[in-house]
Amino acid sequence: AKVDLVNFQERFPKLAPPAGSKKSVMNGFLGYRTYCMSCHPVNGETGGKARNLTSPKSIIEDHPRAWLTKFILDPNSVRPGFPMPGLSADEPHREQLAKDILEYLDTIGPH
Repeated sequence: AKVDLVNFQERFPKLAPPAGSKKSVMNGFLGYRTYCMSCHPVNGETGGKARNLTSPKSIIEDHPRAWLTKFILDPNSVRPGFPMPGLSADEPHREQLAKDILEYLDTIGPH
C-alpha cells in the first residue's frame, strides 16, 4: 500500500479561496469540498458529472440566492425529479452551510 499526500491548494489552485477570506467563505469552501466537488467543477477543476458552478459564468449570476439556498438544501423542492441530492440532513447548521457555499462561489468566481 502507498499513501500519496498531496497539498490540496497545489493540486487544485483554482479552487482555493483568496488568502485572508472570511470565515464564512472558508466554511463554504469546506462544504463545497465535502458535498459538491465530486460532481461540480469550479473554475474547470474537479467534478465533471454536473454543471461547472463558476464558468462560463457563476451560478450566482443565474439565480437569486434564496432560490439557490433552497435548491442546495432540497433540489426536488424547486425542481421535482432533479437527480442531485440535497445537503445532508445530518449536517448541523445546514442552512448556514448552504449560504456559505454560495458565498464561497461568489468569492472564488471565474478565474
